[in-house]
Amino acid sequence: MVLVRSWYHNSPFEIDPSVGGARTFEAAAFAATTMRAVRESDKDGRALMVSLVPTQIARLIESGSVGIEALQSYDLVLSGAAATPQPMLNKMRELGIKVSISYGMTETCGGCVFDGRPLDGVNISLGTQDDVEPGRVTISGAVAASGYRLRPDLDAVSFISGQVQTHDVGKLDASGLLHILGRLDDVVTVGGVNVALSAVESLIRHHPAIEDVAVIDLQDELWGSIPIAYVVTRNHISNPASLISEIQGTIRDQISRAAVPRTVQIVTSLPMLDSGKIDRISLRMQAANEMTQKLFPHPGTNH
Repeated sequence: MVLVRSWYHNSPFEIDPSVGGARTFEAAAFAATTMRAVRESDKDGRALMVSLVPTQIARLIESGSVGIEALQSYDLVLSGAAATPQPMLNKMRELGIKVSISYGMTETCGGCVFDGRPLDGVNISLGTQDDVEPGRVTISGAVAASGYRLRPDLDAVSFISGQVQTHDVGKLDASGLLHILGRLDDVVTVGGVNVALSAVESLIRHHPAIEDVAVIDLQDELWGSIPIAYVVTRNHISNPASLISEIQGTIRDQISRAAVPRTVQIVTSLPMLDSGKIDRISLRMQAANEMTQKLFPHPGTNH
């Protein structure tokens, strides 16, 4: 097996140990041509996998035949680090791209659950009665870290009885497969009503005109928190007001009135971290700055 990962995490250099005879490759930039070069350089006929974040996969598919063929050339594409939208999964399968959804974190040595099934020796618990009801995902086993270096103050919160306490909410289905429902830290209170920002994001992302979306919250004296959405559209929108109204109406009908983003901003791109995740701190700063400059009205107090 040869495992290829994108080179991130702000490290000036990185030493990757060989696992099961794996070889490492380095590239100056992430590109479809690099992926094809790695694929073609392997003359041993071994299984070749690549680990990507959903944003990278989306960009490869959008690039056309070169990116799609690069993904198709791998025996398996691992998608992780962020939620993989169902429309993207459907598209990959339509294109014949073999994909597996990985779940894990630094505290579990990376991915330890694949397509909902934990690796051997990895135990998943939800902290609820018989783990039937959704709850906080905790992970134990040989992959689990025992604590943070020089941060005992964090250990008491993140590591309890040998279990890694994640910030994710999940459920186990009848087959024992894990499904991640959202994050504990993305639930905000809007006018006394709890709103899961990830649920709002997921609903907006399913709109056929939307390419990408991020929903953040800003503090408000009257409402406590107010949701604000930033969306990237697939194509030029001739009537933005109609699209925004449709998005807000869908959220109102399918989630709640409190969950409706008070402002939906159409942008050309979302700020990203090196890890491929959306930079939500940057978005919050951007939203606060835009309101200060009155580029759009404060959406909370007059709602």
